[in-house]
Amino acid sequence: MGGLTDKKPKSLLPLAGKTIIEYTLLSLPLEIDSVVVVVKYLGDMIKREIGSEYAGIKIDYVEQKMDGTAGAVWSAKEKIGKGKLLVLNGDDLYSKKDISKCLSHETAMGLQEIILPSQNYLIIESDSSGFITGWHKPSREELGVKQKSAVGIYVIDERIFDYEPVVLLNGEYGLPQTILSMSRDIPVKGVLVDNWVQINTPEELIRAEECLKIKK
Repeated sequence: MGGLTDKKPKSLLPLAGKTIIEYTLLSLPLEIDSVVVVVKYLGDMIKREIGSEYAGIKIDYVEQKMDGTAGAVWSAKEKIGKGKLLVLNGDDLYSKKDISKCLSHETAMGLQEIILPSQNYLIIESDSSGFITGWHKPSREELGVKQKSAVGIYVIDERIFDYEPVVLLNGEYGLPQTILSMSRDIPVKGVLVDNWVQINTPEELIRAEECLKIKK
């Protein structure tokens, strides 16, 4: 994000009158009554901005001790407890309808058919019932065709901690990779979602604002 995040974390960047993380919190269905926000870079700013409650939802915070998306979940292990857990990226845009679709399953991974920008992504394989059966890195030929890829919506429970978090080549721990490993033993539903806006660049931030204006 360049200089946009020199003095604030990405999740606090302004977007059509709110910060990115506020849209994440407002997209949560009614059955979500408490949230754990995992913070690291300039995390105190998020704590001050969001506080201990937002839109009637109790907010708690933990410091990230392990890198990566799985590292975030493992850092929050003591706060999570048992039962169904919804995990979201705090810097992308999701819809309440799509999150509810994922929460209707015991374990799930939100997917969308997109043209993958590089071979660093994973193509998610599923059977005729939509349950995940495998995954692979895309070939060069597959990069030009829409493929199922994870969007950062995960429904899991305490059984995830029975598995070692998968270490990626960059040393981070990957949550989708760990869930995919778990899917060999526990059925994980691949749920196709309609609305997902990834925000990794200033250009994508502008696109996200345009999407919100269209929605309004």
